[in-house]
Amino acid sequence: MVLGLGLATLVSNGGNTILQTARARLTRMEPHQVPDAVRRGAVLVDIRPQAQRDREGEVPAALVIERNVLEWRCDPTSEARLPQAVHDDVEWVVLCSEGYTSSLAAAALQDLGLRRATDVEGGYWALRSSGALAELGDGGIPQAPLGHRELHVLGRRRSGARLRRRAGQQEQAIVVSRRALLEKARAGCGELAVERHAGEMRADDGKRDLAVGGTRRDRGERRLRRAGGAER
Repeated sequence: MVLGLGLATLVSNGGNTILQTARARLTRMEPHQVPDAVRRGAVLVDIRPQAQRDREGEVPAALVIERNVLEWRCDPTSEARLPQAVHDDVEWVVLCSEGYTSSLAAAALQDLGLRRATDVEGGYWALRSSGALAELGDGGIPQAPLGHRELHVLGRRRSGARLRRRAGQQEQAIVVSRRALLEKARAGCGELAVERHAGEMRADDGKRDLAVGGTRRDRGERRLRRAGGAER
């Protein structure tokens, strides 16, 4: 709403030449014309951000494409295009809150070669006050296949699935790494045990050598004592 009022002020002061230039290229649609346009196959696009849609209200027949991804979704040559973006002759009807941002967005689509792109005069609030919004909610109006939040929910689900798959791969790599470290540790422990056992064997051999040496020394001393007694 604040953005819309800011643009309205600029237009009233004659300073928004960019907006005026954009609108000069458009055949803008009046609110009461929107239901018939949707019936004949036009794609109504709601570019309002999520917070604004929550505050103001949803548009039943509109396809939600927020402004920052609009060109990517509507360009038929883009890898991120929507199923509705089949060719350059699709009639894209852009809707914002008050009909200012939508004019710039529609002009941006025309820059891509989407020559039938346009916007709704007065935006959501004009659509609501004219009664066209209620008409769009009637059963006779075709609903957008991926309208409202469904497109964003689908994107989050796909992103979540990719993140879960990536996390699973990382977890598997961690498990394999832990197993390798455990095996290496076990092998290292085995080597340490062998070395410790060898050291113990060497120590035992040393003790035996000392014992034998002591025995030999005792025997020698006894011989010397016997020899000394015999001389006396």
